[in-house]
Amino acid sequence: VIDPSKFDQDNAQSSMTKTRFAPSMAKMNASKKGGPKKEEYFVYPEDKSTITPYVYCLMRQVKPCTFTEADRFLSRSKSTVGFAGFECRHCNGHAGLGRYFPSTPKALSTNSTSQNIYSHIQKCRKCPQEVKDELKNLKN
Repeated sequence: VIDPSKFDQDNAQSSMTKTRFAPSMAKMNASKKGGPKKEEYFVYPEDKSTITPYVYCLMRQVKPCTFTEADRFLSRSKSTVGFAGFECRHCNGHAGLGRYFPSTPKALSTNSTSQNIYSHIQKCRKCPQEVKDELKNLKN
């Protein structure tokens, strides 16, 4: 499985440091000015035994983010500023695309959420082709 931490936006080797994702993202974001760090993930190598390779690879393509006032204009008006979500780590949710704010655990676990992430990654101009190919192979 390709690890996106090996790529930066210019497809070069990156020296990202692994940090454990905080259990309460809203609390974490409130305490950090400027939001989450780029090296934060939702899944880690030690999680591989508990999820499918596809879900592992897919979730390595997103990073924590928070809802902003700008998101309100992109038909996400139900969320409040500071609400926890995730965005594409390759394009940083550029132009509001690739940003997700599931409001319930059920919404997060639905197939449509993972399909939306997958569809974004396949279209994302900043995502390395190797990652797109790996996801496509794992999905099939």
